[in-house]
Amino acid sequence: MRVRLLSPFLSIFAACGFGDDGRLPQAGLDAAANVDAAVDAPIDARPMAQTFEARPATAIPDNEPTGISVPFNVNTVTFATSAEVQVGVAHTFRGDVRIELLRGTTVLKVLKMESTDANDNINETYQITGAELGAPLNAIYSVRFIDTDQGVIGTVAYVRLTFKVT
Repeated sequence: MRVRLLSPFLSIFAACGFGDDGRLPQAGLDAAANVDAAVDAPIDARPMAQTFEARPATAIPDNEPTGISVPFNVNTVTFATSAEVQVGVAHTFRGDVRIELLRGTTVLKVLKMESTDANDNINETYQITGAELGAPLNAIYSVRFIDTDQGVIGTVAYVRLTFKVT
């Protein structure tokens, strides 16, 4: 998408020294043409995001109701329309593992329920809506991993928590 403003309006900005690169216009150049070139540039429409990452390489205790938590001290997020949690877990029976997203001690969302899935490993991305996120955004978040059965021990390789503006 391109944005084009009226040249007379741009002349005001050019007269104040706003060229296409933030420097004062050089003598002999049409300042309004320089500003026209700048506003003719494509707008970057990629969504903004802020990501927090941990690589704990920590074992998930077998058949332990409290599991392990990977904490994130989120203190720089001012606005988010959604979030996502990416996890990497090595486990030979992924159905044993329950994953939850918490803010403080409150479970915001159960990301993965325990199941009968006998496949290996969990490499997934889970979506959280703005409504599920709620407020406040700046808080201590944790991703909790609970191994609900005995016999197979898994390891949390990485966790990423991303707040997005879309």
